[in-house]
Amino acid sequence: MRNTDSAVPPRLPAALFLLLAIQILTPAGQAGVQSTPAAASAKSGAEEQAAPREGGAALGASKAEYVALQRALKLSAAGKVQLAIAMLEEAVRMAPGYFDARLALGDELAKAGRYAEAIAELERARVLRPDDVRVYQSFGMVLMRQQKYVLAAAVFGEAVRLNPNAPLPHMMRAVALIYHANTIKPSASASAAADRQYFLGVAEEMLTRASELSGNRLTADHLSLAMFYEMKGDRTRAADELERYLQETPEPKNEEVIRAAIKELRHLSDEGYPPPQ
Repeated sequence: MRNTDSAVPPRLPAALFLLLAIQILTPAGQAGVQSTPAAASAKSGAEEQAAPREGGAALGASKAEYVALQRALKLSAAGKVQLAIAMLEEAVRMAPGYFDARLALGDELAKAGRYAEAIAELERARVLRPDDVRVYQSFGMVLMRQQKYVLAAAVFGEAVRLNPNAPLPHMMRAVALIYHANTIKPSASASAAADRQYFLGVAEEMLTRASELSGNRLTADHLSLAMFYEMKGDRTRAADELERYLQETPEPKNEEVIRAAIKELRHLSDEGYPPPQ
């Protein structure tokens, strides 16, 4: 068994996870954030709250604007982001107070990489409904795409404050903290090592709370969990999460890189290397 510092190899998964983060957070295409359980649940919630209300129309919009929103969501699901944006822009032009359309437009602009416009649109949505957690979830996802993980965690924290019994904000905050922890090099100083452990600890609390609130139905995506367990020193569970990701993802990007990481994680676990520093 090798367990001396000099025998510890470079932390291969760190570079790997930065690469995989691009796959989760890419602004274009259908991969991106929508591939995570967080985004899927967020989208489901948005569609549910955008459902027709009195007289078949959504709050703040006529039936025509509601239909335009539904068509835009279908275009987005088909990967036609620019067409979806154009339709949503027309919807908010006709109905400036249509919250659901503004929220959806902010999300689509973010997917297109138009972050400044996305933030401006989400702010307009926030003015319309300052206590709607979906605004903070969407804004947090924009910050995640920009790799501003601490700010994203803070925004998701506001969503937790607004709705402490909802599992999704807890889980999204956990993921942001996991990504932030991955940017900290614990070997840099004792303070850095302590910071990483602190953020991982809070992330673990958030993951546990999300699971409890959802009846054990909601958890983070496999890539985020793999990153979490690797940083915790549990390489076996990290490899397991990567394998589950490959099993559940049709035609995954970077499959060869992921399989190489799984092999390396299994090797390091079998050889008894200490947790990465």
